[in-house]
Amino acid sequence: MYAYEEEIKRGFFTLPGGHRVGVCGQVQTEQGKILTMSHITSLNIRIAHEINGCGVDALPYLMCEDEFLSTHCVAAGLWQNNTASGSDPYSGRR
Repeated sequence: MYAYEEEIKRGFFTLPGGHRVGVCGQVQTEQGKILTMSHITSLNIRIAHEINGCGVDALPYLMCEDEFLSTHCVAAGLWQNNTASGSDPYSGRR
């Protein structure tokens, strides 16, 4: 577990194959930095796998004149557009 200490401070650690394990628990901080995590309450395991074609519908929203946009800007824009229209941005509706 010691080998994963720095990753756990970020809230997750990566396993071979790209799988990730999110860690929830109590943290000790100093000047805004996480020093340690203890009393782990839960783990969230994400199994890495490929889904061919899953991003095809999103691609037009990620491009502008043959250049990729920052995904942070895209996410913020989708949130603003969907909340202004009253729809939930995580529901899959446009």
